[in-house]
Amino acid sequence: MSVMSKLVAAYLAGLIDGDGYLGIVKQKRATYKNGIMYYAAIKIGMCDKKIIQWLHQSFGGYFYEREFKDNRRNHYTWTIKNGNVKPIIDKIAPYLRVKKEQGEIIKKFLKTFY
Repeated sequence: MSVMSKLVAAYLAGLIDGDGYLGIVKQKRATYKNGIMYYAAIKIGMCDKKIIQWLHQSFGGYFYEREFKDNRRNHYTWTIKNGNVKPIIDKIAPYLRVKKEQGEIIKKFLKTFY
């Protein structure tokens, strides 16, 4: 992600406020120092594959697809984590409304650990 326009930042903030997650994830694994690692993450999940693909192509990260065998529509998720969160959160923070507090917490976490 090189340059993000104000319009794209506001759009992304709206997606996160509505269908997204901003948080600090605790992951346990024997190979980690003390068996635990914390990382910042942004996730957006929805049934619209095109939007999730656009996020993945525009900002990197991970693209997940969950297919259902019954009548439910497939679900798609875009996730970005670790240091890749910082340039995004810095641009979208002024436009967050619902998750503004989580955005500020992530900014402090990233400033402390990255």
